[in-house]
Amino acid sequence: MNARTIVLSLASIAGIASGPSALEAGAASIPPIEWSTLLFLFFGSAIALFLVLAFQVALKNDKAFSVGWKLFAVSAVYAVVSGVSAVLVALFSSSAGPSMFTILMVGLGMAAGLVALKAAFARRLRSEA
Repeated sequence: MNARTIVLSLASIAGIASGPSALEAGAASIPPIEWSTLLFLFFGSAIALFLVLAFQVALKNDKAFSVGWKLFAVSAVYAVVSGVSAVLVALFSSSAGPSMFTILMVGLGMAAGLVALKAAFARRLRSEA
């Protein structure tokens, strides 16, 4: 096992464990989460992540880009797994609604931002693979 596998496994385990808390956070939001809010969360997190790391490329700060890529990748894994855990908890506890997808949409948005970065800056990421 290499360090990447261990870190991603720990992020997944932490995501599974925090799923119920993520569900509670989404349900407690004021104003309540609506279906249209989920699109904003997805696109907002994708665009924000892309801009943060694209600015590092524009500034020719390769180390910050590399470290940011790695941290956001682990964060995206954590958020997606936590979101899936929250959705499963909500489905089994009959508390379905748009708030159960809150963290999942943020995580999927982060993953989409990373995919867009990989497409835009593939040459800089070859050493990261």
